[in-house]
Amino acid sequence: MLFDEIIRIFVKNLSMKTVICISIDTDSKTPISINKPEDVSPPTTPEEAKEVITNDIQCLAEALCFMVGVAEDNGYVNGNEMLTKLIVRLNKDLK
Repeated sequence: MLFDEIIRIFVKNLSMKTVICISIDTDSKTPISINKPEDVSPPTTPEEAKEVITNDIQCLAEALCFMVGVAEDNGYVNGNEMLTKLIVRLNKDLK
């Protein structure tokens, strides 16, 4: 049930458009790097920066849900179990 609800929210918000480049290299000094392509202009005001980062976080969450959905559709994971693990992990950072 949880998985179906998250996918429904994902499809509802598919109208977002953003580009985020993520590089994960556990051998690197900075194992996770999140950037914008060079042709994307950086925000020029704090308000624009807030909007960009908020949209990027929402898009990353939606992309993660989509990835879990693909993995579940292919029989690699149980979507509800994987989303529960992700929620537990995210809750660790709540203050």
